[in-house]
Amino acid sequence: MTRILVITAHPDDETLGAGGTLARAVRAGNDVFVCVACDVTTSREPRPGPGVLERRRAEAGEAARILGLAEVINLRLPDQTLDTHPRLSLVKRIRQVAARWRPDVVYTHHPGDPNFDHRVVAEAALAVARPHAGSRVRRLLSFEIPGWTAPLPAVAFLPNVHVEVVRTLDVKLAALRSYRSEARTYPHPRSPRAVRDWARARGAAVGLPAAEAFVLLRELERS
Repeated sequence: MTRILVITAHPDDETLGAGGTLARAVRAGNDVFVCVACDVTTSREPRPGPGVLERRRAEAGEAARILGLAEVINLRLPDQTLDTHPRLSLVKRIRQVAARWRPDVVYTHHPGDPNFDHRVVAEAALAVARPHAGSRVRRLLSFEIPGWTAPLPAVAFLPNVHVEVVRTLDVKLAALRSYRSEARTYPHPRSPRAVRDWARARGAAVGLPAAEAFVLLRELERS
C-alpha cells in the first residue's frame, strides 16, 4: 500500500489538479491524505456572512468523501496572503502534517504556477519533501490547475508523467461539482465541461482517452 500526500493551497485544488489520479489510487487500495494551507474563505469575500464558512467546509468534506480521501487537514491560513506569511512557519506546519502521515508519494502545485498561493505552497512542499535519512518520500510530482498557466517559457508546465483517468474522470467531476460556491460555467477553465475537455486533451497528447498530467520533480530508488 502506498501512502500519498497532496499539499495544496486551497480547497478544490486537489480535485482540479489530481482528482482522477487520487480516486484511481484509492480504488487501488492506497491511502490518500490532503494538507490544505488556506481556509475556504476567498479574497473576494474577506468577511463572509453567517453560515458561509460552514457551508463551504461542508462542500470540501463532500468532495473528500467522493474522492475517497483518508483525511484532510486544513491549516486555515488566509486566502491570497501566503506570499506575506513567514515561509519557515508554513514549512514547519506542513512538515508536522507530513510527519504524522509519513507519505511515500507527494503531489503539490507546479513551482511556476502564476498564483502566489500556489507557488508558495509548492516551494514549501519542496522543502518538506526534500530527501533525508528519515523520509519515506520516493516520488515528488507537481500538477497543473486549469486556467493557471504561466506564459513564460522558463516556468512553463511541461509534463513528463501522464496518468490515465478514463475510469475515474466522472468521480473527479462529481467532486468538483461539490464545490458549489466555486461553480463556474463553460467556457471557464474550471467548469466541469472544460475540465473534462482538458483531461481528454491531455490524454490525446499521449494516446489515451483521458489523462491528468504531472511534472516529476524527484524520484528516488531505495534498496
